[in-house]
Amino acid sequence: MSATQRVLVIGDIHGEFEKLVAVLRKADLVDEAFSWRGSTATVWFMGDFLDRGPDGIAVVDLVMRLQQEAQAAGGRIHSLLGNHEVAILSAYRFAESPAGGPGGTFYSAWKGNGGQDADLAKLTPGHIEWMMNLPAMGRAAHTASRQLCKCCSASEGGRLFMDILPLAS
Repeated sequence: MSATQRVLVIGDIHGEFEKLVAVLRKADLVDEAFSWRGSTATVWFMGDFLDRGPDGIAVVDLVMRLQQEAQAAGGRIHSLLGNHEVAILSAYRFAESPAGGPGGTFYSAWKGNGGQDADLAKLTPGHIEWMMNLPAMGRAAHTASRQLCKCCSASEGGRLFMDILPLAS
């Protein structure tokens, strides 16, 4: 990794589209139209794109689009599967089938964990395919032990934004 390449880690967006956009703009990764401007930066999304907040599908749409735009510009966006992606896929696929979790069905377990009916209604085959192909974990060669992690709050709500900067050797 070059000294000028940035690696950012963003987790637990939970449908908070406006907060995500604010973090991406603050980090100078997107412009006013939410298009990629992060050059060769690498972003890791730690999953949990959906639920609890007002517009999880807008979050997913933005991340899916930015993955393509970043790659075309020499950057990278990695997305991991979070438990909320598993939950909405289970609610979509198994809905009222009996489940061992809270509420007795996959749908009620998802709702009880912050599931938003609007997200389920807007879920498309493209979203489903994208989520089903997300890895549960990733390995980043650039996270060697000689790095400094600078963390700051994305905004209220405890969302985490971490900027990983290489230390001089």
